[in-house]
This record gives sequence, structure tokens and C-alpha cells, in this order.
Amino acid sequence: MDNLKPTLPDLKNFYMAGQWLSPGGGLPPAGQTGKWAIQFICKKEKIIFKTK
Repeated sequence: MDNLKPTLPDLKNFYMAGQWLSPGGGLPPAGQTGKWAIQFICKKEKIIFKTK
């Protein structure tokens, strides 16, 4: 099983996050996809992503 892509081809600046993007679903994958969405945005905006 593969992860779904977090973007849609016809929408700019749109990133999906949630349990349905990763196989198995649930809370941990939902949190991970949220982190990935923020990382995509940071990379696009040339902002360094860091956590505490």
C-alpha cells in the first residue's frame, strides 16, 4: 500500500493532511501527515522547519 499524494494537481497552495492519506489510518499517521504538510509549505516558502 502506498501513501496518497498530499497535493491535488489543479489546486495551488493546497496540502492535505489526515488519517486517510496513510495506510492503516488512525491518530499517529494523521499527525505525521500534518507534519509533512507543514514541511512542504516551509520548503516552498524557504523557511527552515524545526521542532523544539
